[in-house]
Amino acid sequence: MFADGNSVNGVRSLETQTELLEYATNVFPKHLHALVEIGDLNGAVEEYSLVEPFTVFNVEENTNSSCFPVLQNEDIVAILEISENHGEYNSSLSVSFARELEDILNSNMMKSCFTD
Repeated sequence: MFADGNSVNGVRSLETQTELLEYATNVFPKHLHALVEIGDLNGAVEEYSLVEPFTVFNVEENTNSSCFPVLQNEDIVAILEISENHGEYNSSLSVSFARELEDILNSNMMKSCFTD
């Protein structure tokens, strides 16, 4: 995230490739059903939606991943994280990362970065 005197708050990210978006769309329901079944997420599957991803960089390993916030009633409740390793995608759906992100956004009044 960035902010300075000449810009609006926002999230800088790498451009998302079409193939990655298709993968996210296909894998998201599988992860979502699993978390709803075990009780980590509540409500009907139809209540959840993916929004535009942001990029997380790992400078120690020189890698990055795309993180898609998952919304339920305009609240970030999970993060679908997708990374590429040797041409194959790996994905996970995390509730704990989403809670941390939601707390940060609420405290800094920046939630509109993901919901507008």
